[in-house]
Amino acid sequence: MVTVGLDDRGVSEILGAILVFAVVFASSVAYLSVEMRRAKGEVAGITDLVRAAEHRQAQLLSLVYYSENRETGLLRVYVFNYGTETAEVYQMYIGTERVEALAVRDSFTGAPLDSLPPRTLAEISLQAPTENIFDFTLVTRWKAVYSWRLSV
Repeated sequence: MVTVGLDDRGVSEILGAILVFAVVFASSVAYLSVEMRRAKGEVAGITDLVRAAEHRQAQLLSLVYYSENRETGLLRVYVFNYGTETAEVYQMYIGTERVEALAVRDSFTGAPLDSLPPRTLAEISLQAPTENIFDFTLVTRWKAVYSWRLSV
C-alpha cells in the first residue's frame, strides 16, 4: 500500500501551479506578439492613407475645354492642374471603358508630358467615343478621381 505524506501532496500542488502559470504566461506572450505585429501593420496602413490624402489635396485638376475633330476621330481634352503637386495620370475612362491617351502634351509649347505638372495646361488626345454624351474620368497615381460629363 502506498501512503502519501503531507509533504508529497504540497510539492505536487506547487508544481501544478508553476505549470499553469508557465502555460498562461507563454500564451500571453504569444498573443501580445501577434497583436503588436498586427497593430504595426494598421499604423503603417493609416500612415499610407494619410500620405495619399495629402497628395490628393495637393492635386486639383480642372477641365478647361474639349473638342472633337469628326474628320480624324480625335477628342482633345484640355486639363489644367491648379494644385501644387504633379498629377500622374494612372488611368483614363470614357464611360466605363478604360482608354489610353494617344498623346499628352503641354498645350502652349507642344512638349510631350508624362504627367501633369502644377500650373500647366495639358492637352490629352484620345480616340473619340461613338456616344454624343459620355463621362470622361481621370484617376491619378494617388487614387484621386476626376470625372466630367461631356457632350460633343
